[in-house]
Amino acid sequence: MKSLNEFKPLVKLLSEDKTKLIIASIIIFMGGLSEIFTGYLNGSAIEAMSNLELINALKFLGIYFVIELTVDGMLMHYANSILYKLESALTRKLGYFSYKKSLNLPA
Repeated sequence: MKSLNEFKPLVKLLSEDKTKLIIASIIIFMGGLSEIFTGYLNGSAIEAMSNLELINALKFLGIYFVIELTVDGMLMHYANSILYKLESALTRKLGYFSYKKSLNLPA
């Protein structure tokens, strides 16, 4: 297992973007929890259909559709775009620092 001290320079590079990283991580965690809950809703809808309770089945499927659309559709897309921007900024910073250090190397 790698030492945590190896990640300290990366944390310093992300110091101004910590809040965005935390928000994106929370949204992705919520997306994982919603996947568990939508699985339960899907099973409940199928059970209600087999018991011929069509109104309850439609309620479960409606809630399932709303959660899938909002959390997995919009919020996960927003979190992934935040993470993509952070990754791009980190890659640019690392490229700049490696170029800056390579200029100091002997010929």
